[in-house]
Amino acid sequence: MTGTRRVLILIGLTLAIAVGGSIPASATFSERVSLPSVRVQTDVIQPATGVKAEIECYDRWTPYGTQRWMKAEVTWRASTSADVNRYHVQAVIPGVTTLEYTTSDTKVEPADQPALHQRLPVTVTVTALTPYGWTKVASPVLAYTC
Repeated sequence: MTGTRRVLILIGLTLAIAVGGSIPASATFSERVSLPSVRVQTDVIQPATGVKAEIECYDRWTPYGTQRWMKAEVTWRASTSADVNRYHVQAVIPGVTTLEYTTSDTKVEPADQPALHQRLPVTVTVTALTPYGWTKVASPVLAYTC
């Protein structure tokens, strides 16, 4: 009898699993939730404006005679962006040298330099810098050596 009972229980469980597995599960859930609106604002860094690069030439007496020297000055109007706290100034004389300065002022006066090369173009750029790494480069200006 125990064997017959076990077989009937096994057949009953097998049918229950087969029939129960074929019936789809059903559940319903419905809820409406409104999320708060989010506004994302992106600041735009404004460049320095009115960049001017002026090179003045003069003669300086040395023990070896008179030499031609250059005095340079780069000026600009500050960026209108509140977060700009520094400016990176770069003056490039192609094939000769690159001069770089970082300042919080709106003026750079590099040390006077001997005028070793005549009438070479100097490309000057002023980049506005923020504490968090954003930058904006002003339009480059061109000046010429003596």
